Amino acid sequence: LFRSRDPRGQRDAFVAKLEPSGARLAYATRLGGRLDDAINAIAVDGAGNAYVAGETYSADFPVKAAFQSVKAGARLINSSTGSAFVAKLSASGNALVYSSFLGGEVCQTLCQVAIGSLPQYRADAAYGIAVDASGHAYVTGIARSYTFPLVDSTSARKQEDTDDSAFVAKIAVSGASLLW
Repeated sequence: LFRSRDPRGQRDAFVAKLEPSGARLAYATRLGGRLDDAINAIAVDGAGNAYVAGETYSADFPVKAAFQSVKAGARLINSSTGSAFVAKLSASGNALVYSSFLGGEVCQTLCQVAIGSLPQYRADAAYGIAVDASGHAYVTGIARSYTFPLVDSTSARKQEDTDDSAFVAKIAVSGASLLW
């Protein structure tokens, strides 16, 4: 589906579904870009669609029908900050229904001058996901960025170099908008 035989980072995320007997795979696929990617949570709806959430350092992470199509920090010349992501795979595992970054900027200026390989700064990361009967995904995690996207938030935007914050986000059924 996504790069099933082409690992690009040192660590790519993957999703695998077993047949009901558990004897063989229904599908297995990689999900990632040229840097490290990890799925930290998975949920499955009544139709068998898989919802995954995690963290990526890849600016070229695959996006589709995204509410955030560009990774925060992706345009900084020396930035490879992490970002949370959320994605929905079809029940057959052969299609990405939606996939989006979910994160903000970690540094207000260049994080560090990089010589050689890019440093990877931990930023926003998703560690939990649930889906309701209507198909809304609920994602939880840690927001380390000062520009984490806030919609109908109960708190103010944090400043650079402050403590980590927890986040809860509700994703539209289509994946194209962040509801809160």
